[in-house]
Amino acid sequence: MPRKQIPHHPVLATLTAENLPGKPQPEAVVKLSGYVGPASGPGLVRLYTALDDLSYYLEFEEDAVVHTMNTPGLEMPDEACSLWIKASSPVRGIREYPRAGLLIADLKNSMVPAGSPGDGAAGLSQTVP
Repeated sequence: MPRKQIPHHPVLATLTAENLPGKPQPEAVVKLSGYVGPASGPGLVRLYTALDDLSYYLEFEEDAVVHTMNTPGLEMPDEACSLWIKASSPVRGIREYPRAGLLIADLKNSMVPAGSPGDGAAGLSQTVP
């Protein structure tokens, strides 16, 4: 009786393409999802994690990307994408502040014990005029 061929998931097929007996295991990867935008320099990828807050993003080397695909709308809206990058790759998480006062308020809120008035739960918009 012939064996059934059960197809591999397309992402796994790509990520493990060289995973054959006798070959080294593929490098570990991490999945990041978001919205690719202009990076700070050539050879870099900038990934915004949300469209409603462009002050926070991730940047990493383009060579770190192993695989990309569109992210389903149920997982992330507005045509986001998923990128699998090498787990050993450095990733910079960047938060930009339009004014130094916002940075200081954010730092002060992060130092207040949880549960006290001003623990940061209200958000910066209520903390900083």
